[in-house]
Amino acid sequence: MGIRQVIVMRGGNMEEHGIEKRQSGIELLKIIGMVLIVIAHVQGSVIAAGRNWDCVQSMNTATENWQYVILMMFGYFGCLGNNIFLISSAWFLCGSGRKRSNKKMLNMVLDVWIISVMYLLLFVVLGEKITIKDAIKSFFPTILNNNWYITGYLLLYAVFPYLNRMIERMTQRELLTFNIAGFCLYYGISFVKRSFFVNEFILFIVMYFFIAYIKTYMNTFFAGKKVNYTLLLLGGGMTAGITLLTNFVGLKIEYIGTHIGYWVSMSNPFLLLIAVALFQIFRQKTFVNTAVNIVSGLSLYVYIIHENLLMRTIFRPRVFYYIYTRVGYQYIVLWVLGFAALLFTGSAMAAFVFKCTVHRLSERITQKIYGKIVPVYDRWIRLAMKIN
Repeated sequence: MGIRQVIVMRGGNMEEHGIEKRQSGIELLKIIGMVLIVIAHVQGSVIAAGRNWDCVQSMNTATENWQYVILMMFGYFGCLGNNIFLISSAWFLCGSGRKRSNKKMLNMVLDVWIISVMYLLLFVVLGEKITIKDAIKSFFPTILNNNWYITGYLLLYAVFPYLNRMIERMTQRELLTFNIAGFCLYYGISFVKRSFFVNEFILFIVMYFFIAYIKTYMNTFFAGKKVNYTLLLLGGGMTAGITLLTNFVGLKIEYIGTHIGYWVSMSNPFLLLIAVALFQIFRQKTFVNTAVNIVSGLSLYVYIIHENLLMRTIFRPRVFYYIYTRVGYQYIVLWVLGFAALLFTGSAMAAFVFKCTVHRLSERITQKIYGKIVPVYDRWIRLAMKIN
């Protein structure tokens, strides 16, 4: 059965789902972003295997092994992929006039919960010993922040209409001043020294305002390919350069040599430059590809399927311990890339099945829950507004 047939069977045609109409440039970039995230998470599994069974040196330690240096670089891919997704979302939310969809948020939370509980049940059935802590975290995945990006995105989505109102009331000078201050504090000082109460949600807010300024006042500047490719080379060169330099110095100075991974951070300004440049490059690619749009639309599910709590703490580290004991880590970079390719493909296939089956049920449940919650919420709001 083809993809088109599945969409039709779900109650509509391709155009009704916005699949054929969407430009595929940004959608292709989102797929690339998800692949980068998967590679970074697989690298994290190598680290976890080393931590659990002492089968690899720390990725935070200076090394003369070129493969481990490459694995260090893979750590940046997660932050870069997250930036790509956030910029893509912020671009369409900024100044869009769209209202927040509470129903969409509730459905996302429900889908995350269903997948998390399905994993919990699967591991229990397979006879895996699950700690009480992991069982509780699996049962409350969003509240307990099992996937921090999902929780952060939900928080951003909850407040974006209010951010848009603030941005609309700001002059160009005010918005630029805010961005300069935010960039200096959270992509400058906080990159060197984690300070000013930096966290992922604050970075999301700062990036949202940053993208709002670019979208409103710098479209002409980013229209040229030369600017974007220059920023891409600058960001990539600086990211590689700072890693190689830190590793080189770390071989001579012990303290620095045990903090090589310090620059893998959402506060890394060079990764932000890369993400902005890539977004502008792919945004200008005007083509429509149905398959690309469909795979891109599975990104949320690919994320929560491949990076489930039990998947990342139990299954994936064991895979690399098995690889270590059977064949060794002589070709560890190839093992990471190969496993990441399989993991992405398998997660995408599972995500497609989930979206075509279980997600349909979760949408119906969401509709019923939402219908019950709204009257109660409205009643409490009316009571609260009467308090003077």
